[in-house]
Amino acid sequence: MTFFDFIPAIVVALLFVFANSMAMKSLEPGHEWFVWISASIGFGAFFGFRYVCQQYGLAIASGIVDSTLTILTVLVGIFLFQETLTLRQYLGLGLIISGLVLVR
Repeated sequence: MTFFDFIPAIVVALLFVFANSMAMKSLEPGHEWFVWISASIGFGAFFGFRYVCQQYGLAIASGIVDSTLTILTVLVGIFLFQETLTLRQYLGLGLIISGLVLVR
């Protein structure tokens, strides 16, 4: 597997993160309609996950998407919400990334 083989899984993870962000936005007063955007994006993400599963099988696809989803969620927390990570959390991210490299 090359890096380019991971692109569909990365896109699916991005869609899931975006759908989750829209769901959180829908909780704010006056933004209830964001739930429909979240549902639409989530629907597309699940079809994307189906495609990735067809390409790689459930075990590999789920591992790649879940790992990428974790990394992207942490990046959103760091850059959008100015969260900080501990050394242990950075080590965990390093293990996730090394696991993705080993799957390749």
